[in-house]
Amino acid sequence: MLKNPIIRKSFFIVLLIGVYFTVWRPIRSGIAQYVLNPVAEQFDYTHTEQDIIMRPGNSLGYYIRIKNTSQGYKELFFRVMGGMFFLFGCIIIVLLSEHPNKILFRYFFLQIGMILLGILLLFFGLYIHKSGIYLVDLLGRYGEPLINLGFVVIQTPLGSKLKQLNKQP
Repeated sequence: MLKNPIIRKSFFIVLLIGVYFTVWRPIRSGIAQYVLNPVAEQFDYTHTEQDIIMRPGNSLGYYIRIKNTSQGYKELFFRVMGGMFFLFGCIIIVLLSEHPNKILFRYFFLQIGMILLGILLLFFGLYIHKSGIYLVDLLGRYGEPLINLGFVVIQTPLGSKLKQLNKQP
């Protein structure tokens, strides 16, 4: 039944999309609910005299306002990583690689590491120094797409073709 590679890849993509919406999104929501919500209550927006104010954005993220001496407040957004870039990366890996299982396994643990790094930087920014919040914002806006899609380019045959192009004079 699944000997045809097109049918097999299509089935695997449908399975990935199903797992993403039924397993991965609830895990991300659980991280937001049980890890970030207790922290956000300490930095609630009702305490307006604080330097850092957190208010809920959506089910997976928070707006963080930081009091800046020259500009008043600067508003940043933090969300639990592993969103659509992760799903697009998984689909591209399935479409372009011959053995997607090994690559998806490494890709999943890279994503877990990025989530943990984001939470660690957020805690550093909230409890030790404000620069951690700026790093979280930088990681969320630019690092997540760059790391997710960069990993995909490096790990698939597209990455090996790019290496060959760089070696040619």
